[in-house]
Amino acid sequence: MITAYSKNGWDPLNVVILGDFIPPDLLKQCLDYSKYDPVKPWLMKIAQETEEDLNNIQHILEQHGVQVIRPFNSEFRAEFEKAMWEIQYRNKPFDSLPIPISPRNDLLVYKDIVIGDRPTFSRKWIKDNLTNEVIYLHDTPLSQVHLPCIFRLNDTLIIGDEITDSEYELLLPLFPADTKFIKTSIPGHVDARMATLKEGLVIYARKDVSIEDLEETYPGWTKVYCKTYGFNVEHCERPDVPDFTNAITSLTDGRWNIEGYDGTDPAELVDMIDREFTKYTGKAYETHFDVNILTINPETSMTVGTDKDLIQRIEQNGHKMITVPFRHRWFFDQGLHCVTCDLVRNHG
Repeated sequence: MITAYSKNGWDPLNVVILGDFIPPDLLKQCLDYSKYDPVKPWLMKIAQETEEDLNNIQHILEQHGVQVIRPFNSEFRAEFEKAMWEIQYRNKPFDSLPIPISPRNDLLVYKDIVIGDRPTFSRKWIKDNLTNEVIYLHDTPLSQVHLPCIFRLNDTLIIGDEITDSEYELLLPLFPADTKFIKTSIPGHVDARMATLKEGLVIYARKDVSIEDLEETYPGWTKVYCKTYGFNVEHCERPDVPDFTNAITSLTDGRWNIEGYDGTDPAELVDMIDREFTKYTGKAYETHFDVNILTINPETSMTVGTDKDLIQRIEQNGHKMITVPFRHRWFFDQGLHCVTCDLVRNHG
């Protein structure tokens, strides 16, 4: 049994959930219909390369003494196979399958408080594996709240502006009475806009995080600006109107991409994915993958980003960065922080 506890993003990481895409053997069964022919080779490529990349991330975490929990190593595989049967024999849509790629969206651990929202793991799994009592948002009026809009900073929680004033008031009683709160203008998922790597060092994306929010939240901290957006890594600054030259990104208005796509009929592929696989894709053009960092301990973090200048500036502040591949982040719209959920950080 695990007692979840984590009050920030930089204490030494002990136990983490690492997300999964559909294992290639199961995906091959799911796609065994002629209507999926346009998408099958590309989704199989995504599944195989994502499995390789996630296994590599797990290996590096374990080398640093972190216990890694993977959804498909649990009862989740059996649940998935049941859902797959519904697709094969009851003609349910493909996107009715549960997708465990982003446990960060499903669970929030703050100190010993655990909040669940459409959890990757069933309530039974949580009951069997966590000693904590869990608050499920779907049992409250807060079912529409996105957990990554809540950011942990020791005794303070930073709240993004996607959480309304009325939702904010309902959130307050869920946390310890001595918790401080800072309501900010940060849009969307706060953890996609900034990362705290150690006490006194924060990485942020200035276009999304105001100077006023930074000064109120991190007085006296070293603040390192990340200027790199999703598809526009080569431009550093995101243009007002993205100029997508790749056929996939153009046809999806920049929402997603398949790395290495060289097919002759991208329109057919895009149509199929938009009809049956939209739960897998996000809005990658707006995501700061270089800010979506997972910290292992106050000395070391992992990134899937490609901004070498940012990595150099971080390391100049005495923090080591390990760069790992996550080739299809532009398809899933997920960075390294999003595809993990830290269950236990050592607060010794």
